[in-house]
Amino acid sequence: MEKHFDVKLGLSVFQYIISNGERSQDEYLLDGIYAWSDFDGYNLKLRDEKVVLWIRFHNACKFEYRKKFDLQQFIEKLEKIDRIRSRSK
Repeated sequence: MEKHFDVKLGLSVFQYIISNGERSQDEYLLDGIYAWSDFDGYNLKLRDEKVVLWIRFHNACKFEYRKKFDLQQFIEKLEKIDRIRSRSK
């Protein structure tokens, strides 16, 4: 699952959360997903309470999680946000 992850999905969701989420400190929150970026935008992070997705320069990505079920739920949350993003165009 993580090897077949579409980085474009992560990037689209990241931008949507930054544009429409609620800002809290250095992160934005929307529908249970937090989005963060470093000052130059080369490192992006999407996370919930159980999974962290790092998207780095040249679209390399890395997941941090304990259970595959948690990863599956996280990706489903990203897909849900992306569907909302697509309908709002």
